[in-house]
Amino acid sequence: MSLLTFFAISAAVFAQLGQVEIERPVVMTVRLGSEDTVSFRLSQRIVTDIDLRVRGAEYSVPFQCAGGLRDVHLETVELASEGERERADGSFAVFFDMGNERDRRFDTLPRVQLSFSRGRLTDMLVTTKTSDRSSFSSKLCSSLPVGPITCKDTRRLQGLAPDALVQQLRDLPTPLQATGSLTDAERRRRSIYEELLDWGASSVPSLMAGLKDPDIRLRRNVALAFSVLSGGLWLFECGAAKVDIRPALPALVAAFGDSDPDVRAWAAQAVGGIGANAADAVPSLTELLKNGDERSRNSACIALGQIGPAAKAALPALHAALADKSQNVRRFAARAIQRIEQ
Repeated sequence: MSLLTFFAISAAVFAQLGQVEIERPVVMTVRLGSEDTVSFRLSQRIVTDIDLRVRGAEYSVPFQCAGGLRDVHLETVELASEGERERADGSFAVFFDMGNERDRRFDTLPRVQLSFSRGRLTDMLVTTKTSDRSSFSSKLCSSLPVGPITCKDTRRLQGLAPDALVQQLRDLPTPLQATGSLTDAERRRRSIYEELLDWGASSVPSLMAGLKDPDIRLRRNVALAFSVLSGGLWLFECGAAKVDIRPALPALVAAFGDSDPDVRAWAAQAVGGIGANAADAVPSLTELLKNGDERSRNSACIALGQIGPAAKAALPALHAALADKSQNVRRFAARAIQRIEQ
């Protein structure tokens, strides 16, 4: 079905349905087409979850957000006049007008926008008018994007197993390129990371094996890959995403004893990416604070801060690190203490 046909059907459906009235807490489902729907689950007129089936893809979004639709008296929902927009890159957004007369500002109800890109829900915004000519938009959820993490439909991947992909990391330069246009090596790295991400948790055993390889080049690149894939900061083809690397925690902790400072530092940062679930690594990270290499101490501080209150046992060592000869270590130790004590 073409996009225009999709919207013609959607508009016709809503013309027949008009507004959907909500008298009590319910699951309210709005049909977008023959099969696609958006369901708002409510409790005490507050949205608690949103379930979507859009263009054949299914999404379930726990609504763990402050503000947002809590400020909307959800009594009516209707497809906005613009319905849906599609951009040149294939991303699109669906719009709803929600609320009741008390929410109406300058003759306009609050508008909710659900944005999608490459099979993922990437944004949820609520927009209210502040004057005849201006409006204010706020994000409803910080946990987005959600949805299938796959690039198979958006780029041509090699189709290799994780073992083969990990071996391709061997000859890549380290560290990562900082700025400027991407080199061929960085394009290759990006492609390998994309495909490891597509494999998800299935790529973790192959990466763990790479941490024990006798070739220092592979160990460096594997530790770096763990750091990237665990952090959710890399802008992948499918958006920011991360792999659950918790099964690799023992192997990463063992890598703190590697002879190479890069391996030690990136392994520690990968552990930090696990967050509070890496509490078992706190004693080893505390020991890493004593390492003679500044990068290792920096990364230990960063990781302990990311683990947060679960790293409380490391506070004495972090306070001692405030007197470190390195200004960077002192700075990272102070940040870690703040995050743990908060």
